[in-house]
Parts: sequence; C-alpha cells; structure tokens
Amino acid sequence: MIRYSPNGAFLASGSDDKCITLWQKRENCLSINRIDKIFRWSPKGRLMGHTEDVLDLRWTNDSKYIVSSGMDKRIFIWNVEKKYHVKVLD
Repeated sequence: MIRYSPNGAFLASGSDDKCITLWQKRENCLSINRIDKIFRWSPKGRLMGHTEDVLDLRWTNDSKYIVSSGMDKRIFIWNVEKKYHVKVLD
C-alpha cells in the first residue's frame, strides 16, 4: 500500500517484504500540459522492524511520524526524519 504524507512532500510504501520505504518528492516535475504534472520521487530511506508483512500505514497530521501495523501483530511508531521507531506496541 502507499500513503501520501499530509504535507505532500513524502509518500510511504509498505508490503510483504516487511519494510516501509520512504519516498521524497523531487523538485522538478514533468508538465504534460498547463494543468497536469508528473511528479518524480526519490527514495529517502527504509524503515525495518516488522517481522511479517506490513498491513497498514498512517501519517500523523504534521507528517513527522508514521504508524505501521503488520501481520506480526505489532504496531510501530516511526520518526520519519531520523528513520527509527520511537515506540513498539506488542
């Protein structure tokens, strides 16, 4: 699954590889016409901690943290800038 950050600068993708990949919007984009644009994304990092598939992701309103849940029945709260989990709920 893919979740866009509320500030529009990042997206996070989680899957059955047990990892969350962070992506950052690049400055340049391709203009198709006056209205439509294609944005480019660059990898920003990976968040690893789940031992099973990542099932869902949610951003906090300030786009500083991601909450993830997995098939391992654990919930992680991640600091996006520092790329580490600040809390794990078992």
